[in-house]
Amino acid sequence: MRHAEREEQRHLDLKNDFYAEVRARGQTPHSEIRLRRQIVKLKELRARTPPSWPSCGPTSSTSSAL
Repeated sequence: MRHAEREEQRHLDLKNDFYAEVRARGQTPHSEIRLRRQIVKLKELRARTPPSWPSCGPTSSTSSAL
């Protein structure tokens, strides 16, 4: 394993240990709080989007082309 790979793995291990300690104390990590807030905002935006706008999902015409 190269030095850079070892350092990257060490960083990930430390980060995972930190979040495990945060959860063990019964708290929610800030990154998870931010993600949950973003999900709420996106759901609100989607609810306000007029139904006449084209969907972002696949349509029958695009899925048949695949």
